[in-house]
Amino acid sequence: MNRSIHIIQNKTKQNKMASITIQQLRQQIVPAPIDFSPFAQQHLTKLDTFCISQNPSSAAFTYIQKYRRNFLCMMASHPAAIAYLENTDDNIIYLSNADLINPKLSKKLLDIQLNLPLNNTPYFYDILSSNPSDPVVDHLLAHPEKISWHVFCKNTNSRAVAFMKKNVEKIYWFALSRNKNTGAVCLLEENPELVDFDELSANSNPRAFKLLLTQPHRINYNNLAYNTNPEAVAYLLENVAAEYPFGLNMHVLSANPAAMDYLEKNPTKIDFPKFWENSAIFEFDYQAIFKAWLPKFKDELLMVALHPDRIDRLVKQGFTVREIVDNL
Repeated sequence: MNRSIHIIQNKTKQNKMASITIQQLRQQIVPAPIDFSPFAQQHLTKLDTFCISQNPSSAAFTYIQKYRRNFLCMMASHPAAIAYLENTDDNIIYLSNADLINPKLSKKLLDIQLNLPLNNTPYFYDILSSNPSDPVVDHLLAHPEKISWHVFCKNTNSRAVAFMKKNVEKIYWFALSRNKNTGAVCLLEENPELVDFDELSANSNPRAFKLLLTQPHRINYNNLAYNTNPEAVAYLLENVAAEYPFGLNMHVLSANPAAMDYLEKNPTKIDFPKFWENSAIFEFDYQAIFKAWLPKFKDELLMVALHPDRIDRLVKQGFTVREIVDNL
């Protein structure tokens, strides 16, 4: 009887673990300890508060919230700012419509913006149309006549891209050429004669980079510095001297996280104000994360790691039980 109860309890825990959503899992996890990388710490005397307020890393928002609260109004477009925006009474955040480009814009904040008297203009929809947030895309697809297509074609939401495929005649190909959604890149692959290679040079989707290499003579090396695909950055560093007489665009490259190795090896070339917009200036404290997370998930992790089916599969592959346990 006791053994049966134990089995039922384990199955219940496994089912609970299997059915948990990514969002629920994130809500249970404590915030990951993040700090400046050693290289960034060496140059903190050059820190530019305005530029770090433009950094897309969640660590940048945490830093501004903790040390530079007077700059919070500049971070309405930051993905990590939504909870703050929903709970603040500081209406200054709405003055520039900066939250309209926030890729995590919630329905609550969108409704606030939609109810403001001045926010039913073409300019308003010029800003809104590129936002990939699901509530925004819901609104745009419900009011297709208001979509600004020259901006909408930059929208990376999969449903937005699907809508573009149904309205190919409305596509602005120069805008689509920078869209990193794989569905958008498929459209570019199917219509290579319509691709804007200047804009494609900044597209970080790996398939977009392969398409770019089909016509290397059309690469825009200035725009390639925006490309966060590590292969694109490697190609840029290998070919810019021979192909682009003006050299590297260090103003742009300094903010490119895929270029961090190059930046650390060439600190005298860095545009330091722009450098603080680079998300790679932060790193996770993995030891602290491990200590904080392990108590919450130890039982579940052990259930998965030591599940009989997994042990049996590894033993059949030639591992000993000791090797399996030692490598948990």
